[in-house]
Amino acid sequence: MSGFCGWLGTAPPERPETVLSTMAAGLVWDGQVHADRRMTQHSAVYAAGRDDVPLAVHPDGILVALHGTPALARPADVACAREQGTAAAIARAYRDDPDGFLDHLHGGFALAVLDLRSGRAQLAIDRMGIHSLVYAQTSRGIAFATSLDALRQHPWVAARVGPRGVYRYALNTVSPAPRTIYDDCDKLLPGYTLRTDGAQTAEAVRYWAPDYGSRGRRRRADLEAELFDRLRTAVGRSAGEGPEATRGAFLSGGLDSSVVAGLLQERHSAPLPAFTISFDDPRYDERAYARAAAEHFGFAYREYALTPDDVVAVIPELSRAFDEPFGNSSVIPAHACARMAKQAGIDLLLAGDGGDEIFAGNKRYVEQKTLGLYHRLPRLLRAGLAVATRAAPAQGRSLPAKARRFVRRARTPMPERMLYPQLFHRDALAGIFTPEALAELDVEEPYAIWQRHYDEAGTTEPVYAMQHLDLRMALADNDLRKVGRACEMAGVHVAYPMLDPDLVAFAATIPPDTLIRRLELRHFFKHAMRDFLPAQVLAKSKHGFGMPFPEWTRTDPRLRDMVDDAVARLKTWGVFRPAFLDTVLAAHRNAGGSVYDAIVYDLLMLELWQHERDHPTSAAADAAPGLQRAAAS
Repeated sequence: MSGFCGWLGTAPPERPETVLSTMAAGLVWDGQVHADRRMTQHSAVYAAGRDDVPLAVHPDGILVALHGTPALARPADVACAREQGTAAAIARAYRDDPDGFLDHLHGGFALAVLDLRSGRAQLAIDRMGIHSLVYAQTSRGIAFATSLDALRQHPWVAARVGPRGVYRYALNTVSPAPRTIYDDCDKLLPGYTLRTDGAQTAEAVRYWAPDYGSRGRRRRADLEAELFDRLRTAVGRSAGEGPEATRGAFLSGGLDSSVVAGLLQERHSAPLPAFTISFDDPRYDERAYARAAAEHFGFAYREYALTPDDVVAVIPELSRAFDEPFGNSSVIPAHACARMAKQAGIDLLLAGDGGDEIFAGNKRYVEQKTLGLYHRLPRLLRAGLAVATRAAPAQGRSLPAKARRFVRRARTPMPERMLYPQLFHRDALAGIFTPEALAELDVEEPYAIWQRHYDEAGTTEPVYAMQHLDLRMALADNDLRKVGRACEMAGVHVAYPMLDPDLVAFAATIPPDTLIRRLELRHFFKHAMRDFLPAQVLAKSKHGFGMPFPEWTRTDPRLRDMVDDAVARLKTWGVFRPAFLDTVLAAHRNAGGSVYDAIVYDLLMLELWQHERDHPTSAAADAAPGLQRAAAS
């Protein structure tokens, strides 16, 4: 892992060299890196990279720290990058156009630009959130880094994990941008830059947003042909010019990974490797679809059967690798895939992430269309249904219980209706959090974040607004963090053809009634790929890249003990009610499963993550909880 860290301030912290070195250690990279640093009276930056030093100073006093490999759109910038490096080209572009230079950067990046003469600065990340950048604004200045583990080492940053951060995480299984798990640290949203004309004033400004809306009526056949052309171009750009033998692809057997892998294979005569994970549990296993795609396209197919042994081995590593708690267990099969690719000599993996978001491919799009039918009923009939279902049981599979849940959800406004929290719904919090923790919560804050993402789509079309919310939360906060960190841990680079800027711009113009026809999910995309993908893949239902973690924690004593120990330590935090945690474990032990299964992994990773920050030499040793010490500091 590489990245950068530093600060802007009215005065440096005490022992600035030591502070900078301590922060740099929190970047947590592996292997050989090149590093560089710059310090002035009011600022400092440390940058490190695997292949070159991503730090450049322009003769006019413009310093650029860069993480990632953005594509440069202007020919003059491309020429400069060839001669002096990408960071130097960005410094030159900033000098020429400080307010618009980000418009000409594509692909994944995080950067810091410091004008050493004027004191102005910009921090920014890419349009889709492939990379992240975190910061803390204090009375003495702004500390920043590409990793919270680096930022938390700065003396201006308290890095307290309080009940608010725990609540945000529990509700979302991640800490949604622009907030973080820490009370005093924030992260940039995709397509945003933090501009400052000095250390005391800073403003987060959006420099890019998808331009949603159809561009007039177009023949469906023309849209499908353009989609195919743009996909083919996107895969070519993502694959780059590296040796054929070092390229490969994730292959889950779903639509997006199969299309990306198939278009990659199309570019080469020799079979390219494609990697998938299998499970003995048929509810999670998709190997039949992956094998069908592999046979269809002629991949050098590689498959690995994940077991509880793999999970036991990797969970402590995950608690160290993520700079925030991360509650998506599918990172485990993603990492196993990336590790398999590394062992096969692969340097770059192509992933299908982003397709669900830009082509409205998540199940909730059809769900919301169904729920919307409720609002077409006459007002008196809707009122009668609300009264009639009020006495029905809240849980269970009976028709009255299902009707009650349908009416309640249908009456919930968007975007809350789309995400619809259950266990951590605002009405249930008194039974989950202690009175002391509850007093600290800003209950409506996560809902306000959802509403912001939904509204920033700038459209009255619900499908487009849902897509924008998904780009922020399902993609940038979740899937890109998952796949990016899984590959980083394995030492493999990853590229996302579905996030190619031209493809994203094109997808934003497809009419909603073309994307989703009646109640058929991914209708447009499937129809466009009908002559490219095997019929078995086209016909499969939406599955996801999950794994049987709840089942394994019921049957494997090592995982069960790991969960029990973590929950026992969580009880001492003073945040969750012990009775709630007991209920979670008791219900989870039920062989039939329960609604609590979904949060067992979340709770485990929350506690192990904090435990590792307090005791970095051992994620499993007994110790007092870090949250209490952080709260007292």
